[in-house]
Amino acid sequence: MHSQRLSRQFERTEAHLRELQKIRLTNEKHDLDNLLKIMEIYKAKGETYRPSDDGFVFSETQINRAILTRNRERQAEEACDSAAA
Repeated sequence: MHSQRLSRQFERTEAHLRELQKIRLTNEKHDLDNLLKIMEIYKAKGETYRPSDDGFVFSETQINRAILTRNRERQAEEACDSAAA
């Protein structure tokens, strides 16, 4: 009986962990999207932007990967729009 309680407790804890991870990943994606928007604004002005000044803690690798992904998504959208026209 004790092992069943422990098992149920473990399952609840694991489900809670998965929910927290899901929320964290959603928040991280939102923050990264905001960062990329801010970076585009600064780039258009020809100014340098330091993400850490606004509290962003993404690594250069994460930022560069997000930029590449966003560029590919935009290229795919443009290709679809061109094909539809």
